[in-house]
Amino acid sequence: MKRQTWAPYFAILICGFLILTFCLALLQLSGSFYYTHEFRPGRPNQWVVWLCWSASAVALVALFFGLQIPKNWPGLWPTLILFAISFRVVLVFSNPILEVDYYRYLWDGIAANSEVSPYRFSPATILGPPQSDPELRRLQSLVDQKPTLNEIVARVHFEQYTTLYPPVSQSVFRLTTALIPDQSSVDFHVSAIKSSLVLFDLGVIVCLLWLLSLMNRHPAWVVAYGWNPLVLKEIANGGHLDSIAIFFMTAGLAAFFYYAKSLNHDDTDPTSASRNETMSNSASIWALSLSAVLFSLGIGAKLFPVILLPGMSFYLVLKKKWLPAVLFLVLC
Repeated sequence: MKRQTWAPYFAILICGFLILTFCLALLQLSGSFYYTHEFRPGRPNQWVVWLCWSASAVALVALFFGLQIPKNWPGLWPTLILFAISFRVVLVFSNPILEVDYYRYLWDGIAANSEVSPYRFSPATILGPPQSDPELRRLQSLVDQKPTLNEIVARVHFEQYTTLYPPVSQSVFRLTTALIPDQSSVDFHVSAIKSSLVLFDLGVIVCLLWLLSLMNRHPAWVVAYGWNPLVLKEIANGGHLDSIAIFFMTAGLAAFFYYAKSLNHDDTDPTSASRNETMSNSASIWALSLSAVLFSLGIGAKLFPVILLPGMSFYLVLKKKWLPAVLFLVLC
């Protein structure tokens, strides 16, 4: 490999190890953020902010040097992915910093696995006086018998309200909690739900690489997400469910671009037009349908992917693909 390529590659390695050091430092600092029912002053919040800002600057430098490497160089994307995985593995085992949403995720999954709708009873009701409803009594008996589950439901914030998370996310919560052994600690439950969310996060990176390939863009652009300290902090450390919706949204976009690419053929070349027409017909059978299904799952995980649907439908209308536009919206 040419020296002009080795230099930016070594720069990427240095940046990767610096961000990994940031993750290890965050892991160390997170020991001061163990859960407590009372407010604890003196936590190193400013150090967390400065670390995140510093890591953001390093990630931008890594992106700059990554774009200097030939995009078809075989060692580039494995390096980017391996670092992205290592960052997340470190932070999965850290104490979440100033976050508590995952306790609601865990309790929703536990309730669903007890065959009780998580939309029915608030945590405050569960911890309240016994009542005659058989499903409520079942949950109350469960938390009375298992101190770990009692602690989880007691840590849910806004405990007076039932859950607001959509059904696709609820399915992830239910599956995750179903796989957790009965005698596991609260910390194990937290690491398990964060691990599930990180798997979706890694899936986003794979979908972004596919999307970048479809758009003929440099794979190093994946650094903007995969090495982003905000993403690392909020998902691998903080355990936010957004990775579920982002995964389905990104996968849906990639499938949509795959279909759209088949529409942008050269109409002046009969051979190209014929070949792309065949590709378009084939793509319309699965790619557009897959995109619609993936987007509907994303919306079912968290509402925000819906904002892209009008623009995507309008694109199909501009291409005079009336039936595909209707199909796309109906499937969603």
